[in-house]
Amino acid sequence: MYSRKTFILIAIETFFAVSCSKSIEYETFTYCQEGSQTDVNVNINIYVKVPKAGQSVALDSVRAAMTDFFAKNCSTDLQKCLEAYVEEIKDNAGVDMSFPDDEMALLFDYYDSIDIFGTSPYLFQYFSHFYEYDPGAFHGLYASSYYVFDATTGHLLKTVDIFNDQQQIDNLLKQVAEEEGYDLSEPTSLTANNNFRLTNDSIIFTYNIYEIASYADGEIELALSKNDIKPYVKQQSPVYKFWY
Repeated sequence: MYSRKTFILIAIETFFAVSCSKSIEYETFTYCQEGSQTDVNVNINIYVKVPKAGQSVALDSVRAAMTDFFAKNCSTDLQKCLEAYVEEIKDNAGVDMSFPDDEMALLFDYYDSIDIFGTSPYLFQYFSHFYEYDPGAFHGLYASSYYVFDATTGHLLKTVDIFNDQQQIDNLLKQVAEEEGYDLSEPTSLTANNNFRLTNDSIIFTYNIYEIASYADGEIELALSKNDIKPYVKQQSPVYKFWY
């Protein structure tokens, strides 16, 4: 029903100094409902934190990118947009009457969060996690998503913006997956995706359920050391400036 799904609430750790965060002003939206609606037990928790509009072209670009998950042009009126998003969730919280004797069939659980992962003079990182359990489902669906922006331009970075040799990065990821003992269903299909975050010494790629393995395997994370991949990082990229 929704594109971003996550279950485990991951503690957000800032791996680098937030030297420019003090000058940034933020707008937040919080919604929490724990109780019943009609015949279904509805639990909804939403938290969104984005830069306030009008601070800079770069920050406005970040704000627009993060709020577009809920609706196009949502950044113009975040409060109104997210209130409408909540109502849409409630409308979809129906009861699956095919399981009348199953208490879990009467549960609708929804969690959505967008928050800052960290900032630096070169990078602006966001983290999103999402979980949804629909009435009558065998299990919930979830995903974790990371977004890395160029702090100067507000451009959402992809692997093509960072690496000059994608194949070498893919080869290193396959090597790490093998060393860590992951039994991937289709290891030859493992490639560097755009769901990554940067720490002081590595880049970590996140693969959500069903992406490269089964639901039972859960979320898979593969990390590459900045020292191992230095030859493949574009020197003009903000990632190179951040690391080296």
